Amino acid sequence: MVERGRDESGRPRNTRPRDALGRLLPPGSDGVPRIPDDLELSASESLEYAQDLLNRGLAFNAHEVLEAAWKNGPHRERPLWQGLAQLAVGVTHVQRGNLDGASTLLRRGIGRLGEATRPVPHRVDVVGLVGWATALADDLDARAAIAPPRLRPMLTAVPGRWAAARYPFIYEINTWPWLNGMSASGSPVDLSTVPDERWDAIADAGFDAVWLMGVWQRSPAGVAVALADAALVASFREALPDWAPADVVGSPYCIGNYQVDERLGGRTGLAAARAALADRGLALILDFVPNHVAPDHPWTSTHPEYFVHGTPAELAADPESFTDVDGRVLAKGKDPYFPAWADVVQLNAFSPQLRAAMVDTLRDVAEQCDGVRCDMAMLVMNDVFASTWGERVGQAPAEEYWPAAIGAIHQSHPNFTFIAEAYWDLEWSLQQQGFDFCYDKRLYDRLVAGEATDVIEHLRADVGYQNRLVRFIENHDEPRAAAVFDDARAKAATVATLTQTGARLVHDGQLEGNARRLPVFLGRSPREGRDPEASDFHRSLLDVLRDMTFRTGAWSLCETSGSNLAAWCWDGDRRWLVVVNLGAAPSTGRVSAPWDDLAGRTYRLTDPIADVVRTCSRDDLLDGLPVELGPWQWHLFRVE
Repeated sequence: MVERGRDESGRPRNTRPRDALGRLLPPGSDGVPRIPDDLELSASESLEYAQDLLNRGLAFNAHEVLEAAWKNGPHRERPLWQGLAQLAVGVTHVQRGNLDGASTLLRRGIGRLGEATRPVPHRVDVVGLVGWATALADDLDARAAIAPPRLRPMLTAVPGRWAAARYPFIYEINTWPWLNGMSASGSPVDLSTVPDERWDAIADAGFDAVWLMGVWQRSPAGVAVALADAALVASFREALPDWAPADVVGSPYCIGNYQVDERLGGRTGLAAARAALADRGLALILDFVPNHVAPDHPWTSTHPEYFVHGTPAELAADPESFTDVDGRVLAKGKDPYFPAWADVVQLNAFSPQLRAAMVDTLRDVAEQCDGVRCDMAMLVMNDVFASTWGERVGQAPAEEYWPAAIGAIHQSHPNFTFIAEAYWDLEWSLQQQGFDFCYDKRLYDRLVAGEATDVIEHLRADVGYQNRLVRFIENHDEPRAAAVFDDARAKAATVATLTQTGARLVHDGQLEGNARRLPVFLGRSPREGRDPEASDFHRSLLDVLRDMTFRTGAWSLCETSGSNLAAWCWDGDRRWLVVVNLGAAPSTGRVSAPWDDLAGRTYRLTDPIADVVRTCSRDDLLDGLPVELGPWQWHLFRVE
């Protein structure tokens, strides 16, 4: 027998090498790295670490992490951690080919999870895990084939409100100035110390997810570029008259590394923020930028083959499009319709090595959030990338970028959400390539232009397509809605946006009527007073939109007569009818709802915001409800 190593107190140590499946190897062999005996992590860190190991096929190591959490955690949580560890051992036995032993361990883990305290702590998805383990054990007993992705269970639950919302409401936060604003009046605040009342306010307003824009490490090289750009400096001064160079933290889309910036709280701080959101049922969305990185990103020195290159002659002739990075000429990031971005370098989306590295990056990102908003997603589509860069990047791969990347992530994170920033009428194509939602810039542009007919024609598109669009009248790239629309138009445009199908995006400060757009390079915001009228309007509207019908129901466009009238309806737990006058003159007409199944003779229509109640007949709703609205007025009717 080989003597087992012991520490100074006589306790055995994990000194024997093991292979990836946890099997002992002869002394001196090269095994996989072992989990330290004295591992002590927080519950969230233990779950994150164990999940990463499961996703990489290292179920035995995951069991050791979960076992350490069981031994170090409070006694009341032991059944939970023991059950999780037993499930990991069950997966280990499947990997080793011991199917009977695997079934036994899985069923034992199911029993222990059944003894876990309620409510289950740490967002552990006991219900989902029990269902997964039961189905896996049954298939093992039946000797059914087990695909590898089935051996990567998700330990934590998708946040409840997010999971329930087919058409979610998302709240965008520019993370750096948001935290800075909370820090201005006292102690520094990072993602780990955001006051509960701030998260509560977002949850209480009815949002299903928070997009924390700009958490990744910023680039010192990008900051230098920004400070040297006279046009950018002028925009800083306009947005923040008392700005100073220290306020310039760099663009969140000039990423120095996909690590949470320590000045924002680091990975641990982000995990705390995610847990706080999940406790309230909200998901966390982060950024992913497929097209480019900062010139001081580690890859520019360690993997120059990931980039689009130029020549010294091209750099001399066109310094706006090329840059020197450590003696190599790299192309600056660009889209085909504008000059290159000065602060980023172009990744080669046709490189197999780059694609593999980006999938690995996405996997790590997916461990830290519930979805990503993919910046300028269309730029890495094969045809767009080929037309932008031509022969310089060679022949396009047989497979598109996004189906490969999204498919790889969904193997380990099947519920992970992909949102595309998309333009140029490529939204439908990106949906076909796997995106859950795509920006609807077209609706925004038509609302800004003020042509009701164009808005209505846009809404005639296929409903399945519209269900997967992101509607907005403001985000960090667009001017503030309060600066684009007057008060009446802003309300009409907001109603027309937030009552559509698909995902709905609201920008931090929009609800308060903020009018000053902040350049994304700045880490401090100007102080703007709250507009009481705008705040009251948004609060009243969001109160109505809490109804789950707007998240899970069926949306339909209604036929209208009368100039500038647009109408649509929702059918779900309740029925809602929305009518908006998208014009500067009064409008009179009729609205017909596509509700052929209406059974009653008389219906009451209640607009809880305008405090209007009217009655109508079934025939009115089907054949044409008379409507009269002043300029930019609207009704949001609950139909009973």
